Amino acid sequence: MIKLSVTSLCLSLSLACLPLTTNAAVPTQSDSGKMPSVAFSLSCSKDGFRGEARGHYYNYGQNGRSVYVNQYRILNADPTRNKANVNTTIANAGGGGSKPFKSTDSMKQDGQWHDVGVSWHSPWPATQVRVEFVFDKKGKDPRCEGAANLG
Repeated sequence: MIKLSVTSLCLSLSLACLPLTTNAAVPTQSDSGKMPSVAFSLSCSKDGFRGEARGHYYNYGQNGRSVYVNQYRILNADPTRNKANVNTTIANAGGGGSKPFKSTDSMKQDGQWHDVGVSWHSPWPATQVRVEFVFDKKGKDPRCEGAANLG
């Protein structure tokens, strides 16, 4: 049976809770916190309707981009109809890959900014964001696509 005094037990516990020391620098914030985000916007029009989207991205050079499509708005449309679509694609601008995001069939077209909430880490250094707007109206729904190249 091992006997420990209260003093040696407290010393052992306090030493166990001390952080380990290392020569490596410990970052105080994330890499994305050190990098400035770059804003982008895009728009398109069809048959008098206009769709706009905006967002931002972090450019990691050859390691790609973190892309955030934050908001959209639809102008010159019937604000009582809320079955528009705002479909987003983040793609390799040089071809050879893409990541699509389909919206619900319930996007508002009241001229106000609304959240989209699309985000993805693109592995491509040449990245493009495309947003297809499908406007809600009686009859055939007009559509258009806006694009932004993220440099």
